[in-house]
Amino acid sequence: MTLCVALLSACTDARDPAERDVARGTVSFREGAQSRPADSVAQRRGIEAVLSEHIARYPAMQIQDLYKLVHQGAYGSEHAMPGYQQALDWLSSELVRLAAEGPGAGDLPGPLVEALAPDGEIVRVHLRPYLKNGWDPGPLLEAFVRTAAEYPRSPDRLRAFAEAAEGMARDGRLPFAADSVTAFFARLEEDGFPAMHHSERYQEQYQPAYRVIAGAFLPESLRVWSARADGRPRGR
Repeated sequence: MTLCVALLSACTDARDPAERDVARGTVSFREGAQSRPADSVAQRRGIEAVLSEHIARYPAMQIQDLYKLVHQGAYGSEHAMPGYQQALDWLSSELVRLAAEGPGAGDLPGPLVEALAPDGEIVRVHLRPYLKNGWDPGPLLEAFVRTAAEYPRSPDRLRAFAEAAEGMARDGRLPFAADSVTAFFARLEEDGFPAMHHSERYQEQYQPAYRVIAGAFLPESLRVWSARADGRPRGR
């Protein structure tokens, strides 16, 4: 509950984050920054590394969860943020729920920071370890809102992720049939690459609780953490 009070105190300035950024002189993705090219060999290997890390950490992943991973890596968190106040209320209630969890919840997989794209350009910040460290959730909320507003959506990047996943499936490096992966992504591309929830099996097995944040917007408390999927501090 203490963390939720801190969150509410840290977010009394309810202006749109973009307005505060202008006042601060900070640079946003949409002030000229573009998504990195996704067709290089190095980028392909980086994508494969991200997918491999998630498959190893979450063996109960379904194709639906693979798509969600790819979607977040290419589109960020825009679909999950209906408005600043809603994001504040959502995080507050989730922190209260997590604080009330039993000790067994600490054994769930998921590092503090988990890469969704090569070089940690976009990451998941898991709330359980964040809560355990006692950090102020205010900067995390602001980073989440900024990401939703500014991270550039890239259908081309999503296609590059999908192609990498299909290639890995053909090579037997994913626990899914290649034809199933191809058909699943093709159907969703026809629908405009919509957002999707985690599968029921994934939710039951891993109880995910995280926020998707651009690496450039990570709160200062997380800057010492690696952008790699293992989430360990740099240099270790």
